[in-house]
Amino acid sequence: SSPSVIIIISCSSSSIMASLPVAVIWDLDGTLADSSKLCHRCTNEVLESNGYPAITEEQYHEGTIYPTPARFSVHVSGDRDHPSGEALGRAFDELYVTRVSSETAPLFEGIKELLEELHVRGVRLGVLSNACGEYVRTVLAAHELDKIFEVQFGADDVPAPKPRPEGLVRCIECMGLAAAPEDEEQHRSDIVYIGDAPTDGAAANAANIRGVGVLWGAYAEAKVRSEFLVAAATVPELRSMIGPLGLASSPSPPPS
Repeated sequence: SSPSVIIIISCSSSSIMASLPVAVIWDLDGTLADSSKLCHRCTNEVLESNGYPAITEEQYHEGTIYPTPARFSVHVSGDRDHPSGEALGRAFDELYVTRVSSETAPLFEGIKELLEELHVRGVRLGVLSNACGEYVRTVLAAHELDKIFEVQFGADDVPAPKPRPEGLVRCIECMGLAAAPEDEEQHRSDIVYIGDAPTDGAAANAANIRGVGVLWGAYAEAKVRSEFLVAAATVPELRSMIGPLGLASSPSPPPS
């Protein structure tokens, strides 16, 4: 089938977009879902069942800048390349996917309404997480949001985890959109990536798309703003940064 015609939407220099974006891609944990207690609890179950000491919630949050296997390597040794991380990471993935529900991984207040509003207005939606893809899809399904997200990717679904840009480029391509050329100053301000981690901002910058940080996740404001030019403290503020939802033009249909 022929690809959709994509209209490039310009962006004002302020933190608020002049028009709605073509697509918004989201991080999951700490951005859409308040899942830190679930993940911390499952992390300690895996560590203790394999003879390692439990970690604090702060240590867990510090490790979330890494993909899951590297995170476990850091937890047990301080070295992200420690060989134990792969098996521990697999055990964690198998465990915490089974524990997902709308109660254990609740959405932050106002997020579901914002997602539904964007969808109704024709904004294309995707998720890219450094967690495993099965977890991403399980969380979205638990909240009955799986039908409105065109792409639902974890680190194991893409060529490289964040902060590398390949995952975002894969998302963009799978939505039938064109990524900005690498190593050029061209910037697709009509595609937005939203996340709570510095690695999310770095990935958006490397992919030459617009990054918007959120301040209700696991990271201090200074760390978030170190990689994001703009960051929202509340969901209503984020809504205003995404664009004037009441003024959207007719959306382009997704590729068939």
